[in-house]
Amino acid sequence: MAEVKGSCLCGEIRLTMRNLAEVSSSCHCGQCRKWGSGPFICAEVEEDDLAISDPKDYVGIYEASEYARRAFCKNCGSSLYWHGHKLQGHEKTYSISLGLIEGPTDVKEGRHIFCQSKGDYYDIAENVEQVALY
Repeated sequence: MAEVKGSCLCGEIRLTMRNLAEVSSSCHCGQCRKWGSGPFICAEVEEDDLAISDPKDYVGIYEASEYARRAFCKNCGSSLYWHGHKLQGHEKTYSISLGLIEGPTDVKEGRHIFCQSKGDYYDIAENVEQVALY
């Protein structure tokens, strides 16, 4: 995949990504739903393929659990990424919010995880992979 760019709602945080995953993940866990009022729809990118410009030091980090953290813009509140920095196999991978991407993403819908926690106010299409627990 070509280089893609994105930004938070206020535009102060800019992201540039190479080799963004071509398939998305949608997480329906309680934390993700509270973080964005619905599933967190993201695509993974390796740490070495991610550049974040944050000239005003607006990236906020919330330690959501003992093994993962969530990043957000302290100015506009945009959800930026989920990072399993203490979760084996995820230490160098970031799950980027697809809503940040400017222009087409070329990312296809992939699996849905933590479906047992899905909100009752939306549905998941039957033709996509659904996993109860990750």
